[in-house]
Amino acid sequence: MTTLEATSVREQSDVRAAVDEKLGRGEGTTPGEAWKRLSGVERVEWILGEFWYGLSGPYHLWIQGQVMGDLDAPRYVAILAELAQALDPETAALMSWTAEQARGVRAEERGEALMSIVPLVWDQALEEAAPVFKALVERWPSGAELDDQQAATPLARALAVPAASGCRFPEVSVGFTEGAAASCDLVAPAPGLAKETALLALWRHGAADKELEAFHSALGEARDRVPEVLAEWVNFDGMGAALDNERFDAFRRSLDPIAAILGIESSRGTILHRVEAERLADLYDQLRPYGAVRIEPDEEASFLVKFRSALRMGPTVALLDSADIETDEDVTLTVNAVWTGTIVVMGGDAPSAQRVVDATN
Repeated sequence: MTTLEATSVREQSDVRAAVDEKLGRGEGTTPGEAWKRLSGVERVEWILGEFWYGLSGPYHLWIQGQVMGDLDAPRYVAILAELAQALDPETAALMSWTAEQARGVRAEERGEALMSIVPLVWDQALEEAAPVFKALVERWPSGAELDDQQAATPLARALAVPAASGCRFPEVSVGFTEGAAASCDLVAPAPGLAKETALLALWRHGAADKELEAFHSALGEARDRVPEVLAEWVNFDGMGAALDNERFDAFRRSLDPIAAILGIESSRGTILHRVEAERLADLYDQLRPYGAVRIEPDEEASFLVKFRSALRMGPTVALLDSADIETDEDVTLTVNAVWTGTIVVMGGDAPSAQRVVDATN
């Protein structure tokens, strides 16, 4: 196994530019064909870039072609995870865990739906992972090749046993309000991210995959019991089941500016919102400080390309005109964005709008 350089020997932005120049948009190119066009360090940047895109967007694990196609991307991510241990053990462990999930899919040892818990677990860890990915590219030894590295052994994760009764993982304290910050292991940065924050906290604590999946399913079916279900799994806000729905909604309205702007009055509200097309510009101006993007296709890039590019940045809110949703792929991408936690504000009442609504109900 190679070792990283002690300090940076290049700029990641230069490597990214070289990858983009060689691959362009990558349309009609398999991962294996793309791989052959790149140099050693460019392959590291490309693998990590696609990995990041998959984790921050509406895709299973990361790009399906890299998991199931003509390139063994899980092996390469596992190798990079081993090197990342010296940079950040938690990011390294998350990378190794994800690579093992994908390896099982590739080997047909396990099946995975299009959506999985993997991006949700990563959601609150991506910001800390960014400098690790950057350092892996900038400190990769000149002339080294991923193909020459030995396959890495998955990093062991000590599993925790859930409690036999009451709260399943009472040692895991997840905060929702600012007042809980001092007493909780993790605090959700916004009320709508309570699930993602709890998933990361449970993963850190050692909850097994089946426990993570069961928590995700339980919360997805909770509807009007979100606080109670959270309290059934973790020490939620230090208050447990005492945080009833009425108080939960009050906290959401007071702490979440996005909810206030969009007029979300209940924690049980949808994350697909329909507005008149004329309102998109004004809403974008109001929501831009909170991680919003507006999808506007042009002559250079289609709706699909623009939306995929925007999702790679992990936006909180995506504003789009229903008239721009034209193909089945456009509809699928919009629905997947909603299902994976992006608040989608859809303007107008083009025929495709109802297709999106029907698919998300």
